[in-house]
Amino acid sequence: MTQENNDAMMSEKEKLLAEIRADYGEEETSGKEKTSGAGGTPSEESYLTDEELEESISPSPVVTKIAEPLPKYGPGFKFVPITIGVTAVACVLGHIKPITYGIPGAAWLRYTYIGFGIILFIIGIKLIVDALTNSALNENLQMGKLITTGIFSKTRNPIYGGVIFICTAALFFSGNAFMYILPILYWIFLTKLMQATEEPLLEERFGADYRDYRTRTYRFVPIPKK
Repeated sequence: MTQENNDAMMSEKEKLLAEIRADYGEEETSGKEKTSGAGGTPSEESYLTDEELEESISPSPVVTKIAEPLPKYGPGFKFVPITIGVTAVACVLGHIKPITYGIPGAAWLRYTYIGFGIILFIIGIKLIVDALTNSALNENLQMGKLITTGIFSKTRNPIYGGVIFICTAALFFSGNAFMYILPILYWIFLTKLMQATEEPLLEERFGADYRDYRTRTYRFVPIPKK
């Protein structure tokens, strides 16, 4: 930068300082005192110093508030190991007599259960894989954004839904009708857990955006609401 440019900048700065002093009713002098009256005694009025004036016209730093990252695994993730454990125990018990096969003499029904279980297992695996491979998942979580794309546009909790489908499939494979009550209990338990933990937090954080998202999707079933 040349000396002429420096002089020009200093001149502009002095003009700006002078205008600010004029706004405060201050004479173009340095320091805090101003003489007034015939005796020339200092008045009790106080004025900004040059340093304070320069500070007042300096741009204030812009503070950007960064949203707190969202956890990848929400409060309901404790449901996963519990459900898997209960399902494993139920499958073992399902092969112990006298509770083996809850519907005696209905062999054809067992094959129906197995076929239905295969379908549920495939759906459950796809839900979990689609959720974990969502390209925007980690980025949006780190930025604290609500995820509503990909599989999340069809269901709000694809991972939990996938776990329910897989565990239900395992129970169908066991062929014990006495154990088929468990998927209903899983559904009720996880619904209550979401209502008490994750959903209030998301509604508080995202407000109307989350409420609108909630009206368009189910918790666990990958079928968008109409």
